[in-house]
Amino acid sequence: MKVTFSRDAVREAREAREWYRNAAENLAMEFDARLAAAVDQIQSAPLRWPILKDSVRFRLLQQQRK
Repeated sequence: MKVTFSRDAVREAREAREWYRNAAENLAMEFDARLAAAVDQIQSAPLRWPILKDSVRFRLLQQQRK
């Protein structure tokens, strides 16, 4: 299954990555890894994620609590 992103989601992800990169490069790498894992999860079980509108589904990324 191909995962596509809305323009807003792409913009938000870019802004978040930049914010993390400015805080610390390792945080940006962690963000990239979490985003990639989320895409993998969506591809493997797309019906698991709730419908936002029409056929658009969404999945939030959450910060890992340490």
